Amino acid sequence: MAVLLHPQLLRLVCEFQDGVFADLLPIPLRSFDEKACVYFMMDAKHHTLAFLANFHDTYAPWLRLHPTERDVGRLLRCRPHLHDVIAAHAAMYGQLYLLQSLQPLQLPFLLKLAASNGQTDAVRLLVSKGCTTCSSESLDGAARNGHLQVLEFLDETFSDTARCTTDAMDLAAMNGHLNVVKFLQTKRREGCTHWAIDMAAANGHLEVVRFLHENGAPATIDAMNRAARNGHLKVVQFLHYHRLEGGTARAMDWAAMNGHLEVVKFLHQNRLEGCTTCAMDDAACFGHLEVVKFLHEHRQEGCTTFAMNYAATNGFLDVVRYLHEHRAEGCTSLAVNQASRNGHKEVVRFLRARYPEPCGGKWTVRIEEICAGVLACSLVAWAIVV
Repeated sequence: MAVLLHPQLLRLVCEFQDGVFADLLPIPLRSFDEKACVYFMMDAKHHTLAFLANFHDTYAPWLRLHPTERDVGRLLRCRPHLHDVIAAHAAMYGQLYLLQSLQPLQLPFLLKLAASNGQTDAVRLLVSKGCTTCSSESLDGAARNGHLQVLEFLDETFSDTARCTTDAMDLAAMNGHLNVVKFLQTKRREGCTHWAIDMAAANGHLEVVRFLHENGAPATIDAMNRAARNGHLKVVQFLHYHRLEGGTARAMDWAAMNGHLEVVKFLHQNRLEGCTTCAMDDAACFGHLEVVKFLHEHRQEGCTTFAMNYAATNGFLDVVRYLHEHRAEGCTSLAVNQASRNGHKEVVRFLRARYPEPCGGKWTVRIEEICAGVLACSLVAWAIVV
């Protein structure tokens, strides 16, 4: 009994007891058993982020309440297979106290995680613990995510051995990290590929595109095509006035599909690639009436029955009405049949009144069935809300 009443002696006795500490019992184990942790370390390159994010959601609350080296030791005595996972988690989230208490550490792997996630202090700690190599993945990851301070530290610390790849500048450009792109252009020799301008243009990073252009970076037609698709008018204009790659008909097709009227106008007025029937078809499909009007009034490519079919399918009555009044392509049975299935009764009534027999088929539903179906859907929705 005296032993049980003595805190220090009782703690020593309990050290040899099998099982899990009571405060660890509520933590779910299924996703982090020994097999899962071994698999994580074997294939960490492909599963790191998802696995560690899941681990963070599960274990972080406990780790915040138990931040001492002794607490971590208790956890690892019960679940020793978590050692490498906890170390990876600490590097990714910058938990220095964990990195200081865990031994041994897989330093290059942890350095990559810390660098890619901008954990400058963790990077410095790992180097101080004896990390003597810096993989290209560490530099590429830091560049991709815009962590200039980490990139500068690694470049200076491993000046003789550090190597990155063209992914560094390509991905930094894609994500709009101009300061990183400038650093890589000035301090490194790996350069970039056409992907840098192409993806910077696609994401609307005009200043990155300008800098890369001024420093002789290559590009392809994808730059203008993707910039147009995403509505980046200033980038499209810059590429038109300063680059020679140009684009294709996809540029106007994609801009029209996404409703970027100003881009469509610029391409029409300044480029020769034109568009295809996909431009008006897709603009109608997604309800971009002003784009449909512009294409009808200024372009000769026209459209197909796809335009009215899918404008009807998606319930864009104003587009359906405009196409009926200004175009001759008409629609097929798909228009009413799909509009009815989607509950667009005004579109159905409009089409049935003007197209008793569609091109290429017959209506497969009567107006009474359509109205009944719409009413039934409304009643179901009302019942769910109530």
